[in-house]
Amino acid sequence: MTVVHRALLRSREGAVKVPVYSLTGERAGEVELPWPFSADLREDLVRRAFVHLSTHTLQPKGAWKGSAAKYSVRSLGVGLGIARIARIMASGTGKSRAGGWVPSAVGGRPTHPPVPEKVIHKELNEEERRAATVAALAFTASPEHVRRRGHRVPEGLSTPIVVEDRFESVKRSKDVVAFLRALGLGEELDRVSERGIRAGKGKRRGR
Repeated sequence: MTVVHRALLRSREGAVKVPVYSLTGERAGEVELPWPFSADLREDLVRRAFVHLSTHTLQPKGAWKGSAAKYSVRSLGVGLGIARIARIMASGTGKSRAGGWVPSAVGGRPTHPPVPEKVIHKELNEEERRAATVAALAFTASPEHVRRRGHRVPEGLSTPIVVEDRFESVKRSKDVVAFLRALGLGEELDRVSERGIRAGKGKRRGR
């Protein structure tokens, strides 16, 4: 077991107990949560795991291998009163005797292009990833941190919200909404129901 795991296994204040709510929104009992919910609040681990895993959505990119090699070029040498940049040999076209290939010329290759061999995916140790998952679960048992995240959780409501097993038999969405409003989460429902307009050109492209 690593040092990270020892730190996470240490309970902050003993076992965490939360109420169990009935379908009417009333307290129907109490349950003791598993040990991950009482582990240390390691924000550094959660942030590290988020940054590392978010890089897995990046795609490799690089310049075309034959970039700027569309035309044949030849240096005309010295003594002509012109720059020694290689010139495009394409008589009868507008590109004739224009500079080519080099980065300083129009249509030339990139100076320092990105290479697809670059390592863009950050890896995370398996034990550290598991420790970050445990820390993330522990944050859900802290109502003040849940509110800092932007959620509208009323005072006096414990998190995570535990519901009796009969909740699985609910079939209609309006019954779920009524239950959440009975818990005092109406403001949170109003918050998540709002739809914003995407900034930039994306809104012209159906995003």
